[in-house]
Amino acid sequence: MQKLPDKKVMSIEKGYNPGITYVQLGDLAEVSPATAFANIKYGSTGAYLEQLARSRGFKNYYDYLNYQARKEGFKSAYERTKFLAEKRQQNPKYKELSTLINTRLKELGKDQKWLTKKLRVVTKSMTSLYAQGKSYPSKEIEKKLRAALA
Repeated sequence: MQKLPDKKVMSIEKGYNPGITYVQLGDLAEVSPATAFANIKYGSTGAYLEQLARSRGFKNYYDYLNYQARKEGFKSAYERTKFLAEKRQQNPKYKELSTLINTRLKELGKDQKWLTKKLRVVTKSMTSLYAQGKSYPSKEIEKKLRAALA
């Protein structure tokens, strides 16, 4: 699970007040309402997911993910995650962004490490996932990414 950047966490905490909805807070902090909720109520999305898994009778979130994967016909959570990543790579939207990243980096004589530093809001692993077409950035990050490669 990706750690939320400190800037986003601070934005959530700064924007929170009892009279605001999680939808409004999410819009303000440019995160999903679920992320806003988890960070306010539990301190992080990871802590929320661990608590949720335990409340459903699982030892931890990892055991819960494996249970869900087996229920869907996979051998493990890893196998399910791999399958979904491969499926996303077939999505034209993901393919287009992946091609753009790899083509422009080559044309510019730059690498993914450079792009990560340029964006300043994502990790090297997320940049790699975007370049492989296995993940797609938020609208905010996509806009920065496209500007960096322009």
